[in-house]
Amino acid sequence: MKKFIYQSAFLSAAVMTLASCGQAVPEVGAQTSASTSTLRTQLLQPIDDNGGGGGGGGSYPPPVSYLTIPDGYNARVRVIMKSVYTSDTEDVMGADEFYFAGSLLATTPSNRSKAAPIMMSPPVDINDDQGISLNMVVFNEVVPKGTNVIGNLQAYDEDAAKDWGTVGPNFQQAVTTAANTLGSSGIKGAELLKGALNAGFQVLDASMKADKDDVLGNQGFEYISTNDEINRTYQMHMEKKGSFFNVSKWDYYIDYQIIVEPTKDQVTF
Repeated sequence: MKKFIYQSAFLSAAVMTLASCGQAVPEVGAQTSASTSTLRTQLLQPIDDNGGGGGGGGSYPPPVSYLTIPDGYNARVRVIMKSVYTSDTEDVMGADEFYFAGSLLATTPSNRSKAAPIMMSPPVDINDDQGISLNMVVFNEVVPKGTNVIGNLQAYDEDAAKDWGTVGPNFQQAVTTAANTLGSSGIKGAELLKGALNAGFQVLDASMKADKDDVLGNQGFEYISTNDEINRTYQMHMEKKGSFFNVSKWDYYIDYQIIVEPTKDQVTF
């Protein structure tokens, strides 16, 4: 059995989330004194996919109860990327340079939509049987009760060096601009999200001049409804199985938390 290592990593201020979140991003890769087995169980344990839905993988722990958000209240929605763990990297010679990009899209009961681009940069080195704590807030908004949030995330192993100080903001701007343009033309929901992300990924692809980064996987976030309170952790599992003729393979688990709670705060959306 391979030994599990919990590795600290530092992510610079270039880690970016939508400015409207208004919340500082916690330090990535914080050290912990918990035992290896405890970390594996609490932070990075693979989840039974039978517990999940909506393309976001499984979830844990099971909710004790769902409490309906009272009428007259708004909902504060937070989405936090908690950690990444890999049992097997794409790079057969050593560590992967891991990062991800994507977006969340909130739509109110009145059909007003807003995109929240996600960009984790610059990449972090991660090797076989290692986990990295992220605690990266990618969405923090007060929305009207009844708002729904969908999203999609694509993870990479970087092969082409980039100017992340330029690529990250350009990706976010492309997603935001495309979402606003498509939304004003009447496109909503999954089609709007797809179109906005296509614009962002074109910017990202254009930055890969020397070589194309390896795409480790693409998955949707769990569907979020703001009619009920939620405090739950979900998991995306991205893997590729190798073969005798193709040794390229990987196995990644990305944990994220969704929190929905009632608030009398004004809508920030």
